Amino acid sequence: MMQLNLADTKELECRPGVYRIYWIKNGKRQPIKRFMGSDKTGLIYIGESINIRKRLNEFRNAAFGKSQESHVGGKKIFRLDILKSHIQKKDLFFEFEYTEPNEHRDRENQLLEHYKQKFGEVPPLNG
Repeated sequence: MMQLNLADTKELECRPGVYRIYWIKNGKRQPIKRFMGSDKTGLIYIGESINIRKRLNEFRNAAFGKSQESHVGGKKIFRLDILKSHIQKKDLFFEFEYTEPNEHRDRENQLLEHYKQKFGEVPPLNG
C-alpha cells in the first residue's frame, strides 16, 4: 500500500491497470458503512486507466482542488464539504495492479462486481 502523493506515484510505470483508493487515518483503516455491512478496509474508490500513474495523479489533484482535470471520484472529495472536512491528503492510500493493454476495464468490472456482491453497492466515490 502506498500513500497517494506525487513521490509515490512517480515510481509507477505509465501502463494500463486498476487501482483502489483507501481512506486510512492515523494508520487505521476507516470503516465505511455500506448497505450490507461495514467495509472495514476503508476502500472508497475502484478505478482503471490506460495510464495508471497519470490517472492516480488526476484523482489526487481533483480531490484537493489543484486542477480542473476530470476525475469524478476525486472531485467528489473536493466538492462535498463533509468529505473535505474529514479526508486529508495524508489519509489517502492506494493499491494497484498492472494489466494487459485491453484488460483494465474488465478487471475493474470484476473488482466492482465483487464489492457489490459483498456490500450491496459500489464503493462510495464510484456511485
